[in-house]
Amino acid sequence: GEYTILHSHSLAGQGQVNAAVLTKRVNHIYKPALVVGVGISMGLKDGQHIGEVLVSNDVRDTEMLRINSDGTVTQRGRTFAVESHVEKQCNARRDDENGRPGGLRVQVGRIICGNPLSDNLVNRKALIAFDPQAIGYEMESYGLATAARDDGIPWLLVKSISDWGDGGKGRNKEQRQKHAATTAAAFTRKVDFPSSAIVFDAQFDQQKK
Repeated sequence: GEYTILHSHSLAGQGQVNAAVLTKRVNHIYKPALVVGVGISMGLKDGQHIGEVLVSNDVRDTEMLRINSDGTVTQRGRTFAVESHVEKQCNARRDDENGRPGGLRVQVGRIICGNPLSDNLVNRKALIAFDPQAIGYEMESYGLATAARDDGIPWLLVKSISDWGDGGKGRNKEQRQKHAATTAAAFTRKVDFPSSAIVFDAQFDQQKK
């Protein structure tokens, strides 16, 4: 179907807060039926490939926690789920792509989100231990989901793997990021979203992924 593609540019920088602010602004101006955050991410599962598309069925925050008096840490981050009808559409498209020769590689699952830009093997292992269900990690999805949810607007994340966050992010960086962005966009174009959906590609300045 036809829908609006919006490229929004934030001078404030990366992270959940800036993503939430941008999403709120988009919702106020365009009043979409669905907000789709498209971009790149870090893969967390064995057997994944660069350019593999990760589609959210939910998103979990890694940042909120309680530091207890004894030094232990209690996680307090919330998890927000995608609307079931949106997930069903994406599951159907995933099955079609994965079952077709030459189709896109697609996984549907949990994406975890935090503010740190991670390119460290120890931290990669910590993220996997934090949530073994997670298929990917990135820096803006929870902000987008929070803002959309607060406005009563369904949301979705379509991210593609550009690196593993293991210290090798700089290896073939430009090529990998372009490939990942292309496959994420290709999957998004194939899903039958409502005509008033906003496909949201945001550019966050100051830091480089």
